[in-house]
Amino acid sequence: MEISQCGQGVRVRDKETNKFATIKSADKSSGMVEIEFDSGGRAKVHPRRLDPLGDPPAPASTPAGKEPMHDCPKCAAKFPLAESTCPACGYKFAQPKSGGVPAIVKILIVLVILGGVGWAVWKYVLHEKLPF
Repeated sequence: MEISQCGQGVRVRDKETNKFATIKSADKSSGMVEIEFDSGGRAKVHPRRLDPLGDPPAPASTPAGKEPMHDCPKCAAKFPLAESTCPACGYKFAQPKSGGVPAIVKILIVLVILGGVGWAVWKYVLHEKLPF
């Protein structure tokens, strides 16, 4: 990679550590690039040590007619938000949990309803007909 290709926000892979990072700044006078690794930490490296991963980040707003995209945290590939698996590396995004009611709450609701029905049957039907 050349220093002229090192723009702020460009996604790269460090060849020596094989870690993914984002370029934070490029100093053309010294020929060094400051990168921030996805796993945390920063380093100043020579651009030849970096492999570009793709296009620079898209602007915040998406143009009309284009599907919103997101980046894979593992390989930085871009793919539609509607997909949950990266087509390049197979990384699976966590699926949002359903906002359903827990099973214990359902059981308690059924027990309360059955108790109410049992009480009503006893009070209005069986209470006067049973000898005790």
